[in-house]
Amino acid sequence: MKLHTLLTTLLVPGFALGTPVQSAAPGSELEAGLAAGAVDRLMRRGCTSNNCARAVTGTNPGQPPLTVRQSDCSSFMRKTLVFTSTTTVAPHNERRQQTVIPSVIPAYASACDNTSKYSSACSCWGITAASTTVTTVATATATITSYTGILQVKNGDTVLGYVASDPNYWTPLVSADANSALRISFEAPAASTSVSSVAFTQLNDNRGTYFGLVVGRDNANSDIAPGSFKRLIWVQLSLFGSRVSSRHYLLLMKTEAPPGSTPQSTPSYFSTSTGLDKQAETSVWNVDIVTGAVTAQWINTDGSASATQLFMQSNHIYGGGDASAFFARYPAPVSAVSLTFIPV
Repeated sequence: MKLHTLLTTLLVPGFALGTPVQSAAPGSELEAGLAAGAVDRLMRRGCTSNNCARAVTGTNPGQPPLTVRQSDCSSFMRKTLVFTSTTTVAPHNERRQQTVIPSVIPAYASACDNTSKYSSACSCWGITAASTTVTTVATATATITSYTGILQVKNGDTVLGYVASDPNYWTPLVSADANSALRISFEAPAASTSVSSVAFTQLNDNRGTYFGLVVGRDNANSDIAPGSFKRLIWVQLSLFGSRVSSRHYLLLMKTEAPPGSTPQSTPSYFSTSTGLDKQAETSVWNVDIVTGAVTAQWINTDGSASATQLFMQSNHIYGGGDASAFFARYPAPVSAVSLTFIPV
């Protein structure tokens, strides 16, 4: 009991020090995640075994915030490949984050006297080499309109608050204060009344470029479908390991996954803070520009579109194929929610 209490009060790697942990309902995914993150932190301390690693991943006073150092690592490990196409028909160009200084070691990591040592220290967070492909196009006809705003959370017709980043956890919480809400932007062809499969660029959280969906911590694979955890495990055993769709859940968070249609193994706030390879998608949002209604659409690994629900537990927002299955796995109250884009 004492060990469980200790683990559930520790911060997950990369979380803001000194910020109170959000109250987690007994049996919730949040409670399990905080405990799992604490164990992971204790197990991963072996990475800080030399001055270079301590400068990059350590917690000594005077160092830049962990989120800044993680962002520097992601930028250092990423290269940008630029291609040019010659034509376009109704362009819908997504922003890609490009490496500004792709080969310079930050000043605070001066103990890392070569790029190999700095890269090795970054790998302690699970941040490995990645490439981003940027396609430039010659715009022929349509004009693009940019929208900036926040996401309102409702249960039916009842307004619960706004999507806000939780510095102590991966998936966002619901805040009653619109001023603390996560600000996002997206683009759409001018005069369009709706847009689908777009990426949200988040504007006031430095833990990642895009606000997308990431595979849940306890998922067996990257597929989402209706059903229960218990049934999934039974079917897998009865088929002696045959592949079946995962009936698991999704975290809403910051990710560097380039816009695309299927799960991507690229850095996200979850992967950089735990070292676990949980895939992500960014082009998951559908927006009715007239009403502001926002829905999510996860694409499975075989290219099929899953019915993606959004729901809340312990005041945090999750996605998935079956809220009732999520409740069966994490037995704390779950409420269905919807999102509305509010321009600001």
